[in-house]
Amino acid sequence: MTATRDLDWLRRWLKNPTAMLATDSLAKALLKQNNNVPMPMLRLADDEVEALIHYIARESGKACVR
Repeated sequence: MTATRDLDWLRRWLKNPTAMLATDSLAKALLKQNNNVPMPMLRLADDEVEALIHYIARESGKACVR
C-alpha cells in the first residue's frame, strides 16, 4: 500500500478518513470498491499514524519477498 499511495495521502487518510471521503476522489473510489463500507475513524495520534505507516510498509515488503 505504501508503494501505491503517496505518504501524505496515507497520513491524511489514517488521521481523518471521514473528511477525505467528502473531498477526495480516490477515497470515494475506494469506498465504492469496498461495498460502501467506510474506513472507521480511529482517532490516531500523529505518532500512531507514523507507526502504522511504518508497519504497513514493513509488512508490504515481506509480501513482495515471498
